[in-house]
Amino acid sequence: MSSLDGEPTEESATFKIVRQCKAHTVWRVSHPYVKGLAVRVIAWFPPEHKDTVVVALFSGDKSNIGDIFYNSVEDRAKVAIQAWYREQEEKNDGTNELPSRK
Repeated sequence: MSSLDGEPTEESATFKIVRQCKAHTVWRVSHPYVKGLAVRVIAWFPPEHKDTVVVALFSGDKSNIGDIFYNSVEDRAKVAIQAWYREQEEKNDGTNELPSRK
């Protein structure tokens, strides 16, 4: 992810939009195939901070639960995203104009 200049502009084998997440556009970051291992990083790119990526969710062993994992991504990612917004507001003493949160 360090080689990105911001949010990906298109899906690829490494970056795919999590379609089950409606409130925010979050991306699934994958790794090359390793038998018996499926790690998922769910990332969100704040539109007003092009040089920032928020790791909204990390799953260390998705292989055992399969695609059911994605059914709960939205609720869990939303918590991390809202926490990031609160941190930004605190850093700026509430003076940072951030987009409204869903």
